[in-house]
Amino acid sequence: MINSKLKNRNLNQVNVFNFSELFKLMKPRVMSLVIFTCAVGLLMAPSTVSTKDAMIAILLVSIGAGAAGALNMWYESDLDALMTRTCLRPIPMGKVNKNQALIFGTSLSFFSVIALDYFANTISAVLLLFTILFYVFVYTIWLKRKTPQNIVIGGAAGALPPVIGWTIATNSLSLEPITFFLIIFFWTPSHFWALSLYKSDDYKKNIEERLVKAYTKIRTNVKNGLAIVPIERGASGGSYFTIPPQVQMEIASRKKIITDEHSGRILVDAALAEEQKIKMEKLISKL
Repeated sequence: MINSKLKNRNLNQVNVFNFSELFKLMKPRVMSLVIFTCAVGLLMAPSTVSTKDAMIAILLVSIGAGAAGALNMWYESDLDALMTRTCLRPIPMGKVNKNQALIFGTSLSFFSVIALDYFANTISAVLLLFTILFYVFVYTIWLKRKTPQNIVIGGAAGALPPVIGWTIATNSLSLEPITFFLIIFFWTPSHFWALSLYKSDDYKKNIEERLVKAYTKIRTNVKNGLAIVPIERGASGGSYFTIPPQVQMEIASRKKIITDEHSGRILVDAALAEEQKIKMEKLISKL
């Protein structure tokens, strides 16, 4: 009898613990910002809604934002494990597995969009759906691992909550909510680029110091910032000067780092470049 009670108590503790970890996937701090900006858009609108309806609608928008955050953590759990800022998140810590995060994020996405359509209006629901899809597929999956411009383009998702707040009250779009969107859109890059520069040392700790120094030196000296280029048709992708066959063989052996004497960039063989491209395509195709 006692053992049974202890077992049930432990089970209940696990359930509560899992719920709290799932909640962390939703990025509560980001949700609080969404609540604030959405409320600003709603309060600035010329039309009014009841306090009850406004609170329900804003809550649903924040849940949608949390769902997108959970899906972001699901996809980026491998990178989260490398950074001190993110290594304590639920998935890297093993407190939530990736399948749970995927199901949780997807379920909340459907719920928030459908419920917002019911309690508010279709325009707001469509905008929320677009925000979630844009954040997950465009920002997280497509852009974030490919270009530092991901913040500029992906910032559109974070700038939409005040627009949704406006449409909740008015059931229409106009110039005013677009102005709110532009203010947040142009603020986002400077904020997150500063954070990226501050946290870049976390990634450098996982790479040999001499390689980091060499890479940084090369990248600062070249015009377009590309420090690594493949050999294309027997020539360097950085300068287009022909690479001697013997040097090409050394590069293909992948035993040491070889730079282009003309551009200073690190050279890799075309096969390695193609392998990395295929890996990325396979990774994306699984989603």
